[in-house]
Amino acid sequence: MAYELRMSRAVGTSWCRITRAEPAAAIADEVSPLDELFFSLDGSTVATADEQFRVEVSGIHFGHDGRWLQLNLCGDVNYSVTLKIDTVDVRAIRDHLAACLASASPKPSAPRF
Repeated sequence: MAYELRMSRAVGTSWCRITRAEPAAAIADEVSPLDELFFSLDGSTVATADEQFRVEVSGIHFGHDGRWLQLNLCGDVNYSVTLKIDTVDVRAIRDHLAACLASASPKPSAPRF
C-alpha cells in the first residue's frame, strides 16, 4: 500500500511517496554492537566540569579508512562532532568527548569595549 502526499513548493518538494514498511522483527533478528552503541549514546549526557551536553547520534559510518561516528552535542553551545572510532565502548567514547570538550571550551575573557 502506498500513499502520495502533496507538499508545499516552498520547501522545494512537490510530492512525497510513503510506503508501508515491514515490521522491524522481520528485518533483523539480532542487535549488533553498533546498534548497541547507537542506543547507548543517543540521548545520553556528556559532562565537563562546567557544562552538560545531550548526545544526538546522527550516524555511524563505515569506509575503507575506518569507522566514523557523527554526533550533535546539545547544551548552552551546540557542537557537531565527527569522531574516528576504533572501539564501540560507550564509556571510552564519552570520556574522550568530555576531554575534547574540556580542552575546547571557551575561556572567560575580559569584556570587549
